[in-house]
Amino acid sequence: MSGSNWGEKDASPAFIAGAFASIVLLAFVVAGSIQPQNAAPTITAKSDRFNIGHLCRAAISIVMGRPVGIIRVDSMNQSLATVSYNRPDDGTLWQQKCTIEGDHVVWAALDGRWRNNYQWEERLIFSHGNNGELLTIKQKYPDGSGSTQEFRLTDF
Repeated sequence: MSGSNWGEKDASPAFIAGAFASIVLLAFVVAGSIQPQNAAPTITAKSDRFNIGHLCRAAISIVMGRPVGIIRVDSMNQSLATVSYNRPDDGTLWQQKCTIEGDHVVWAALDGRWRNNYQWEERLIFSHGNNGELLTIKQKYPDGSGSTQEFRLTDF
């Protein structure tokens, strides 16, 4: 074939298919080993009585200053919960997602970045008390200030 870059022989269809498959495989391997900066943190701890939905509702209640009772779980699995609420003032829908990293609840707007840059952002540290009947979330800011709020299963 005139003008070919393959040298004296053109590549066979089998060679081209194999080369293409190798390139696609390499792309998947490389893409799978790169974690974007906005990737969800890895879940490393969980509660026996309070699931990730409870933790997310409580955390968003604290961060957004809303009653936990208006926040609903939209979806949930072992490592991620999505929640939403309609702001009582104007009915605007607010949606967030949460995951657990150690003893921290990490949250983000549904289409936003994870709030886990603790040099600049608050930490939401959870613990359990009263034989697992009490969920405590401590909101701690980088300057050391913060507050603590407790929740019982009946609050949800």
